[in-house]
Amino acid sequence: MKKRSSLFVIAGAVWLAGAVLVAQGPPPGGPGGAPQEPMHLEVLPKTWTRQQVGALMTTFNASLGVQCSHCHAEDPNAPPPNPGQNPRLDYSLDTKPEKEVARGMIKMTMNLNAATRGPADDASVEKVSCFTCHRGAETPDKQPAEGWGRGSFALTEAGPVVPQRGGGGPRGGGAPQN
Repeated sequence: MKKRSSLFVIAGAVWLAGAVLVAQGPPPGGPGGAPQEPMHLEVLPKTWTRQQVGALMTTFNASLGVQCSHCHAEDPNAPPPNPGQNPRLDYSLDTKPEKEVARGMIKMTMNLNAATRGPADDASVEKVSCFTCHRGAETPDKQPAEGWGRGSFALTEAGPVVPQRGGGGPRGGGAPQN
């Protein structure tokens, strides 16, 4: 009797282990469980995995307050989505101009971080991100909500417009220019 219950316990454990493995599904990535490489990377490092690219794209969603379809085009070969579902995207397509703008912004952010990183800084911690400017909005604000306060913003040779003392307005009177 003792042998029989031990046999049931062992058989149950083997069955349970098998059920757990089957429930987990195939290993992540491609054949053999190897991580799948992202396709068509032009700016991001080609050594990144799909999981790394996906994690970064999630930060773009939060930083700009947009969905993936803002930059990525619908897959023209995909079947129509079910009601209430989003269409399948083809992340390799370059048909949306927003994707090229995003690439330029990524390059700018990478350059800013490289230029401001000191020798003792942790290379995995960025000082500037998309959120630095966008703050959850697709288009970042170009000036503070209350205006600049003391003149306009300009890095040109002429410099900013500065209001004259005494309420005469900027350079010759009138209302401040934006």
